Amino acid sequence: MAQPNAEAELKIVIQGILIAGMITTAAIAEEEAQSASFMLPYCKLTPAQAAGKAFLAGRCVGLVQGIADALGLMKDASGEKLNPLCVDKPKGTSTDQAVQIVVKYGDAHPEQSHAPFTVVAALALTDAWPCRKAE
Repeated sequence: MAQPNAEAELKIVIQGILIAGMITTAAIAEEEAQSASFMLPYCKLTPAQAAGKAFLAGRCVGLVQGIADALGLMKDASGEKLNPLCVDKPKGTSTDQAVQIVVKYGDAHPEQSHAPFTVVAALALTDAWPCRKAE
């Protein structure tokens, strides 16, 4: 029975290590792309600055709007019960104002920079616009 040569075995081992490294790197990169530290800089861009980064700047605005809407629905669904996962967004508040609240909160809480952006945004909005019991 012929034994595989050492060079072939070494190639297989190296390929396995490279594949494992690529999978690990991709998973870390995906997790990092979801973090507040990754997203918050795109939330701070002015329209002129966002020209080359429009997708990520728009992603920030869209996520904040979606979270604000979802937390607003939680207020409506809660009825008379006090729900900590809701917002009482003031009438006439713009999405840009909500984004600024998230940016300000993120800057004030750097210890949360590795948390998912969606979590930081939800914490910022519930902190700024907490739901109150109906009186």
